[in-house]
Amino acid sequence: MKYSMIWFVGIGAALAGSLGDYQSMFDSSPCNDGWAICVNDGELVEVGTVVDENRILHRNDARVSFFSFKPLPNASPFVSFEEFPEPEEEEEEEPEEPVVDNKPITKPVAVDTKPVAQVEKPQEPEEPEEPEEPEEPEEPEEPEEPEEPVVDNTPEPQGCEELAPLESASLMGALTSEQQSCLEKRIGSSEPLTAQSKVSKILINNAKQARNLPQWERYVKRHLEKLDRSDANLLYGISVFLFRKKKFSDTIKWSERALEQKASFSGGSDYKKKVYQLYQLRTMAANKLWMINDKKTVNPEADDLEREKYEKLSEKYKGKTKNFAREWLDYARASKQSLSSPTQICISAADKGFCQ
Repeated sequence: MKYSMIWFVGIGAALAGSLGDYQSMFDSSPCNDGWAICVNDGELVEVGTVVDENRILHRNDARVSFFSFKPLPNASPFVSFEEFPEPEEEEEEEPEEPVVDNKPITKPVAVDTKPVAQVEKPQEPEEPEEPEEPEEPEEPEEPEEPEEPVVDNTPEPQGCEELAPLESASLMGALTSEQQSCLEKRIGSSEPLTAQSKVSKILINNAKQARNLPQWERYVKRHLEKLDRSDANLLYGISVFLFRKKKFSDTIKWSERALEQKASFSGGSDYKKKVYQLYQLRTMAANKLWMINDKKTVNPEADDLEREKYEKLSEKYKGKTKNFAREWLDYARASKQSLSSPTQICISAADKGFCQ
């Protein structure tokens, strides 16, 4: 707090010093006769700055312009100053004398306020009014014939015939429910499979961008089973999705199909990465199923039939894990990628000799 008060005092002193530097620009008696304000050649000279013909500021007691050497309003000390107009005195209005009524005041006279009986004149009997003639009833208007409805025979637009605008909308997840229903009807119709495949991919992209994952899973599975089994990127995507959802049996199924179409992947590092991951997904899904069923074999609440069932499943997925891990290990060696995970899983399901 002390530092802030010292700062404010310092700032105030600095401001005071800087403002004092400008006092030399303002003469307290700028007029030649010592007055603080006067009129010189029609221009007002007062405490402050004056301007030359170019509107440039000068000291109020300067005689000529610093830039053009032309005289300023206060140039000559012998010029007589114009007199300021004297203020006009306002004439005071004389107050009007009140008018006095000198008539004598008369006293009020007592008045008898009793009502005087008036004789009413007999009223003449009024003549009876003639009855008005009844108005003739208006004839009823004839009913208008109803207009026949105009039937528009133009067909209603389907909303999904042109796919180009729908493709751009699907990339933002912006397809309406009507457009999606219209596209759904085109799949399974008599259109060629290539056209149906385009429609299906529009629905897949829209579901993905809209984060509707159950719908995306359904569309992808339908596309791969009925329309195009060779789309390696969709096969890879559904394999990763199913493993994250812990659907391990489906993961094995779709990753194996993806490995069948691995030649469709683009070359280079993208190809190596996706193929390596597909081997990894298939092996780890089998390993998970092996562990799950092996744990059920020691469940004390299971009967003998259930234990026997889980033992068979455990042996089945142990064998798959061993074979899948060996294939993953072979590809890792061939592509010069990490060997630690495939080696570890392979040895857990087999022995060192099998995995070398």
